[in-house]
Amino acid sequence: MTGLISEIGMKNTSPDRVEVSHCVARIRDLRLILQGGVAADVLQWFKSSLTSVIRRKLEEEYCFVMEQHWMPWVEAQISQFPSNLTLSSNPEVILSQSLESIAFSKMNVDLRMRSDLIWNGDLVESDHFANDSSYEDIASSPSSRMITVFVEEETVQSILAATHFAGHFVATVDSPFLHTQCDVLCIGTVLPEIAEAMPNSSFTVQASTLAPPIIALQDGKALVFLNASLDVISKSTSGPSNGTIISINVETEFELKMDIQYRTVRCSSSMLNAQATLMDSKIGRMSQKVGPCSIGR
Repeated sequence: MTGLISEIGMKNTSPDRVEVSHCVARIRDLRLILQGGVAADVLQWFKSSLTSVIRRKLEEEYCFVMEQHWMPWVEAQISQFPSNLTLSSNPEVILSQSLESIAFSKMNVDLRMRSDLIWNGDLVESDHFANDSSYEDIASSPSSRMITVFVEEETVQSILAATHFAGHFVATVDSPFLHTQCDVLCIGTVLPEIAEAMPNSSFTVQASTLAPPIIALQDGKALVFLNASLDVISKSTSGPSNGTIISINVETEFELKMDIQYRTVRCSSSMLNAQATLMDSKIGRMSQKVGPCSIGR
C-alpha cells in the first residue's frame, strides 16, 4: 500500500467545542500478492474485488480512528494548555485563561482565550470584547512551532485597567537604605537635610498608580507608560514629622521584555525616561531643592 490522501473537516458544535463534520480518505495504490497453494490460485480470480473491498475498509477504518481517537486526543491537548500561569509569588498574581471560542482558518486552528487575573485570591475580571482579529497571514509563515500564542493589546490594557481600579497596583518598600543614620550609604547620607531634620529615623515608601498603565505592544517587547505617586512615610509615631513627609508624582516610560519558559515568567525592563514632581514636603529645604527632573537611558 502506498499513498494515503485524506481530508478531515471540523465544525463548531458550541463556541468552545468541535467535532468531525466529514472525513474523506483515499489510498493511491493497494496491491495484493497471493501465494501458496490452490487457495491462492482461486483467490487470484477475485483479486480485483478483494483489493477494492480492502481499500474501502481501510479508508473507512481510518476515518473511524480519526473521529473516535484523534479528536479526543486533540481535546486532551487543548485541555493541557496552561490555564493558570503564576506571574508573581508575593503578591500572588495568577493569569487565569479559559477557552472562549474555536475558529478555523485554511491552515490553522485558532483557540481564542479569555484572560483574567487572580490577585491574592481575588478575581480581577477584565472587560469582555469580541475578538475578531485574524492572524492567518502571520500564522501561515514557516515555523517549527506547533503552537503560536498571540496577545491582543486590548486584552493586556483591559487587565491593567481592571487591576488599577481594583486597587492592586500598590507596593510598600521597606529597606535599610531608608534610614537617616547609617555607617555607609542611606537616605541620610544622600540627603543630609533629612538627617538633620529627622535624626535616627526610618521610613517606608508607598507607591501606587494614579491612572491605569498604558501599554503598547511591539515586536518582542512592550512600551509601558506609568503615572504613579510615591509617598515617603515616617515610621515615627510621635513628633511633628510623623506620617507622610514627602509626596512625589512620577511619570515614567520603560521598555519591558517578558519570556516564558517551562511555566516560569522572566521579565526585564529598562527605563527610557522619567519625570518626578514634588507635590508636598514637610521638610522645608527639600521643597526648595527638589523639583521636576528627567532621566534618560
